[in-house]
Amino acid sequence: MSDRQFKIICASGGCVGINFYPKFLSDDGNAGIDDIVKHIEHFMALGGENHIGIGADFDGVDYLPNGIRGCEDTYKVFERLLQLNYKEEQVEKISHKNFEDVLM
Repeated sequence: MSDRQFKIICASGGCVGINFYPKFLSDDGNAGIDDIVKHIEHFMALGGENHIGIGADFDGVDYLPNGIRGCEDTYKVFERLLQLNYKEEQVEKISHKNFEDVLM
């Protein structure tokens, strides 16, 4: 997704899921939790605090980032964000509230 596309989705009140597919997260296809966080931070810098969520695509990829075995490890992303001084409210938005807002 381009930055321009993302900004249009934000302007329309939508929400974009951060994908966990390593080939989308790094140029060499070898990714980890910090690469997921880098994507979150990129979209946050574009004004995405209220417009991003987790769209891991666990059922549509042939492998996952290092440290992520499946949905049971998603909490590791949130813990990393908290370690980087993201506020609990921001992490809750990313984890579920932003998608809830779109659906309500």
